[in-house]
Amino acid sequence: ADSLGGTSSVTVTVTVNNTATISGTMPKLKWFLMSVPVQPTDTSPTAMFGSGSYKIYRWDPTAPDDPYLDKYKAPSSLDAGYAFWIKAYYNDLTYSYNGTLIDTTQNYTIALKAGWNQIGAPFNREFPWGQVQVKDGANTYDLTTAANMGLISTTAYSYDSDANSWVQNDTSANIQAGVGYDVRAYSDVELLFGPGAGMPGGLAKRVRTVYDYKLRISARTKNSADLDNYLGAANNANAEYDALDAEEPPKSLNEKYISVYFQNDNWTRNAGRYANDFRAPARNTGNTEAWTLNVVTNEIGETVTLTWDSASLPFDRFSFTLINLDTGGRINMAQQNIYTYTAAGAAAVNHFKIEVVKLQVMQVTKTYTMKPGWNLIGVPIEPEVTSALTQLGDDLPLLNVYQYFDRQFYAADAADIQAGLGYWVYVAENTEIDLVGMTVSDEVRVPLKEGWNLIGNPYEGPLVWGDNLEVEVDDIALVLSEAAKQGLIGSEMYEFDGVGYKRVNTGDALQPWRGYIIKAKKDCVLILKK
Repeated sequence: ADSLGGTSSVTVTVTVNNTATISGTMPKLKWFLMSVPVQPTDTSPTAMFGSGSYKIYRWDPTAPDDPYLDKYKAPSSLDAGYAFWIKAYYNDLTYSYNGTLIDTTQNYTIALKAGWNQIGAPFNREFPWGQVQVKDGANTYDLTTAANMGLISTTAYSYDSDANSWVQNDTSANIQAGVGYDVRAYSDVELLFGPGAGMPGGLAKRVRTVYDYKLRISARTKNSADLDNYLGAANNANAEYDALDAEEPPKSLNEKYISVYFQNDNWTRNAGRYANDFRAPARNTGNTEAWTLNVVTNEIGETVTLTWDSASLPFDRFSFTLINLDTGGRINMAQQNIYTYTAAGAAAVNHFKIEVVKLQVMQVTKTYTMKPGWNLIGVPIEPEVTSALTQLGDDLPLLNVYQYFDRQFYAADAADIQAGLGYWVYVAENTEIDLVGMTVSDEVRVPLKEGWNLIGNPYEGPLVWGDNLEVEVDDIALVLSEAAKQGLIGSEMYEFDGVGYKRVNTGDALQPWRGYIIKAKKDCVLILKK
């Protein structure tokens, strides 16, 4: 309007879109496992990567086997969350494509078929792999529960194009934007990515996975490697398939390859070739577990090098022997951490066995007297049998034991007694409890979930609450004060004295048999050590 009363109006149209440009440069003559972090405006590979000299393949679990490409097929389109192999020839490949960002206010669904599937985070940001949900028909489960049910593996494989080796990613890993992953499904299910993922509770009631031993076997040749293969004994593993086991992934598209695997054809569920094979702990002195290990490569005539970390193995409690089944040679794995041989023969398959024998280890019994009412306790011992009913049922006929983890209370029939954790226990009168297990001397890693957590001192003597302890997040360890400064946890804790809560400050000592309450601002790991 002007001072003379004249008026006019104009309409301005504002267009808001939720788009992003994905760009990069890919070095020539290397296979890369990538994924699509947006919904491309044009989903054809040529629109996304141009018309240069390159090839794209994607694993199709429903396709018939090809003698040269297995189940790899050239895709006609690539959607958000799809993973694929790509290799540029002659020149580096520079690419740029536009797409719509996926709505993160609701779940995004990726359908999986029984078999291997190639997936990626459907967002342009990382996503916690352990927070993905699995939908089977009308039912939805957290990832670990689905794995225990035999629906899917908890291991997502990425690929290291420099080492030419697969890399395992467990439930603690973050799926990186733009990176491709291989995931093994055992049924047709759906993966749900979004704000509703990561339901608390489920079958994963053991807070800490306690390993009797965890042995990593790696193999290298001149042009290829298979670095991530594990055998071991853990408190939540079974003789056959369980959530800690991981199948050997399909061969990559590299010409040269080496594969290390345990052949488990006799399993009643999910039989096959496995990169990880964990079993239940041995209970008695002299118990022997044996793993048959096969190593296959097409690099005929090249030196194959097997390596393992002998320093990390508990040789005071177990003996470890590597046996070459083809030659009869035996290696004491405590005395060396490397074994070499020459790949020979048309198939270049070599056969090994690893024998693990439990040695005599003295177990101890610890006792503690609780006062009438509610007690917040920890345990200065690592029980071999973690069941609360087994450990405490003889002392507490009317068992009132509660474990709290990830906003979920577990009653006595579901609680597991482990060093480093805290527990609520109610008794009507002075009551002595006894626990059987091994004393703890090494560091103890306690997972903390966002929110309140119950922890305990795992050692026989007092433990100072200070910078002798660390907090680990995203594979970075920070001393306690720095973790508090960055807002990961509170520097103070609380104990329950039978009447109310008492603050525990930095520099105070955590006492044996006492439990404590601490708040974490995000998921992390508290590392307790003397």
